[in-house]
Amino acid sequence: METTLNGGGRAPSAVFHPSTSAPAICFPKRHASFSCYDGASGTSPSTTSGGSAGDLGAPVSRSLLGGRPVGKLGDSTLFGTVDLTATSEFRPMSQKYAAQYEEVKQILAQRGDLSKRVISANADAYYNHLGLNEYYFQTATAQTVASNLACVIAAKILNEFSHTDYFPQIQQERDGEVFLLARASLRNRKASQNFQVEREIEKKFLGLSGKTTPYRMQCYRSSGSFFDDPADENERLRTYFLQQPEYCAETTKDGVDPSETDLSKLLDVYFFANKRNTATAEIYRRLNEEVVRDSSGQNLFINVVPRGTGYRMDLAFRRGLHTKEFFSRLGDSVTMWGFYSQRKYVEPLANGVSIITTFIEELPEDQLTDFPEMSMSRRVELLVKAIRMQYIMQPCKFTELAQERRLTVHEAAYAWAVSKFIVHFSGTVGPAFGAIEKMVKHFG
Repeated sequence: METTLNGGGRAPSAVFHPSTSAPAICFPKRHASFSCYDGASGTSPSTTSGGSAGDLGAPVSRSLLGGRPVGKLGDSTLFGTVDLTATSEFRPMSQKYAAQYEEVKQILAQRGDLSKRVISANADAYYNHLGLNEYYFQTATAQTVASNLACVIAAKILNEFSHTDYFPQIQQERDGEVFLLARASLRNRKASQNFQVEREIEKKFLGLSGKTTPYRMQCYRSSGSFFDDPADENERLRTYFLQQPEYCAETTKDGVDPSETDLSKLLDVYFFANKRNTATAEIYRRLNEEVVRDSSGQNLFINVVPRGTGYRMDLAFRRGLHTKEFFSRLGDSVTMWGFYSQRKYVEPLANGVSIITTFIEELPEDQLTDFPEMSMSRRVELLVKAIRMQYIMQPCKFTELAQERRLTVHEAAYAWAVSKFIVHFSGTVGPAFGAIEKMVKHFG
């Protein structure tokens, strides 16, 4: 079966899949509103622009890069090879980062307002049971972790004695990098709280309007709750890591053409070195080429692939005024259709294109009351349509009603289109409008 590409062409029926990934999803033609590729087409490994297959025998290590670490997108395996960094051995974070772990406890003890028992119990839970992504411990200083942990302990104490689920939003900035720690609920009715956090991040850092310098973003959701009360088991933490991209010397010096397709010139140098020759690089290459070929510069290109118990979605578009609120509206649409993002990434390419990658999972069963008999794949189809509608609609009262859950995205899009038609019709047809109005009143 072949799926229709958003650029008007057709994806080849034979699609190469790395052995570590699930097969790409193929919907009937009437639902083919997104492309679906995962790896190179054909049977031979693919290469990305700027390098050939085999240049790297394994994903580039931090020591070779000599710079900041890069978070995984779940596919650090090279085409046709085994991930040499993978291991079946499990070690708690407190052991992997033992020196930092002990320093964090020491910093908290020196404060003098927390007992040794409270510090030890909460440090163990924070490192080993909350389910924070390893990238956090890999990049944060002991002082940063200690400050964040102190806020978590305070929120837990407040929750225990006042039964409030308040959690402060933490933001730290230094040397072109930003770290945020915020609450993220798995409850659909609390989606507006998640939306407001991401709207703020979008305005300050992502630069999707095309007017400001965009930051790269990595976002990870904790797998465990930070509250002990079973009634609050759906409360999670999100960690956001934002960095100013570092492009190659040629791009920094001379800039790039908006039609550039060489990923080595377009991506952050550390990200490119880490993802070169992976499925992610192949997906990014194809999506960027779709955007570049789009003469309007207004279209959204989407790739959807099954991943474990959920789906991976990649969305590519050219930054502009019409996309300035797209990131927060995307996250809100995901929640509206019964999903949540376990992790997501925003990668600004130097040619004015941005690619958002998100890994979605189903919300807890008790939050799926609106979709009791709808399959997950069908909801993914409807989610993709909703995302497209969010993309083309300008911010207006109808989009606000959708965010407030008083309208679905589809209803908001319909109302928006009708309002545009009414304004156009009533202003251009002259006396014909009055005649039609009389007919409507006459025939009821």
